[in-house]
Amino acid sequence: MQRIEHDKPFRSHQKGILLNTSDKVLEYLNIYVGYMQDILSHGFDARLGKDRLSVAIDRNGQVVKLNRGLHRLAMAQVLGLKEIPVQVRAVHALWWQQVTAGEQGKAALANMVEALQTVRPASAPSTPTKD
Repeated sequence: MQRIEHDKPFRSHQKGILLNTSDKVLEYLNIYVGYMQDILSHGFDARLGKDRLSVAIDRNGQVVKLNRGLHRLAMAQVLGLKEIPVQVRAVHALWWQQVTAGEQGKAALANMVEALQTVRPASAPSTPTKD
């Protein structure tokens, strides 16, 4: 609404959106309310977005959100969901070395899968590992 008041309404040529009136803003926001109601009714369905929610694991073994799925993540947070499915797209080499403890192949992957069960978001309080 501030953008409208400053005569700089939100527009996305890619999505065909121009939010230049309060009615259009409310209509746009109601789309997300519908998404949130669907999540509450049917659970979080990772297949509904264009891209999978992707994360990376940083050097301290913490989850860092990558560039896609920010709206879905925000909706899940607003709804208070404790877990959502994500795709791990990258793992920091230092964390990998620590977790795999010199193992290779299937043993290394098994160690990583086990360690992934305890990772937390980078913004959550945690104790960093030593480098």
